[in-house]
Amino acid sequence: MSINIIHRLYKKNVINCLIIFSIGLLIGAIWYKFRFFPISQISHWKSNRVSIVKYTAGDPLFYDREYYDEIGNKDSVLNGLFLIKITRHRNSKDLVTIRAKYPLIIYRVLSESNENQFLHQYKETNIKVKIVGHLSIHSSVVKKEFPAGLITLSPGKGKSSSPILISPIKGSPVSQPFEIIN
Repeated sequence: MSINIIHRLYKKNVINCLIIFSIGLLIGAIWYKFRFFPISQISHWKSNRVSIVKYTAGDPLFYDREYYDEIGNKDSVLNGLFLIKITRHRNSKDLVTIRAKYPLIIYRVLSESNENQFLHQYKETNIKVKIVGHLSIHSSVVKKEFPAGLITLSPGKGKSSSPILISPIKGSPVSQPFEIIN
């Protein structure tokens, strides 16, 4: 008789757990669909991640994708520069602001499938790259010299962001020539 009672209690507990789990799953799905707090804030945070790393040929150029320069020339001008890692599909309105302690050269890697209309006028270079993504291929590099001070950079507009590589102008200290403000 006691085994029968234990079996019924066990069965009742399993059913209660399944009901609670199902209700929680349904509430979570509704919460996600209507993007209640903090879902939208988490999404914004994930797309606005930024970090500074030293670039080496073959390293991923984006924060959230493993896309890299397939040419990967270790003698390239880009090798050893500072890379501001941003997400591949960063919103074009989410600008990146840096404070340059010294004059800098900023390189942007472009894709022909993007609009490539930035806040500044860049000069074309003869640097060869090939960063193959799902929707676009980044194949050209432009550059511009900036004086010390605040610099606001657009991540790029179109199918994907445009990587940002930075070099201090010769004669400037190399250790940390700039910092990210936002």
